[in-house]
Amino acid sequence: MNIDVANQASFLNGQGFSGVQANGYWSSSIWAGFGSGSVPLAWVVNMVSGGLGPIPRSAGGFVLPVRAGQ
Repeated sequence: MNIDVANQASFLNGQGFSGVQANGYWSSSIWAGFGSGSVPLAWVVNMVSGGLGPIPRSAGGFVLPVRAGQ
């Protein structure tokens, strides 16, 4: 990601990724800040604003598989 650009999806599509949507993408990390009785939450990155926040794990979202370089 690049905090200096307005649209992260467009930026990533121009950097070798393809098909990155201007939607929320799941992180592999769960959000540890939920209290007892709450639904489990996970971190989601907004690909337009670059914002990050927790949403219910039962909600739909995109994933972006990545791997380390060789």
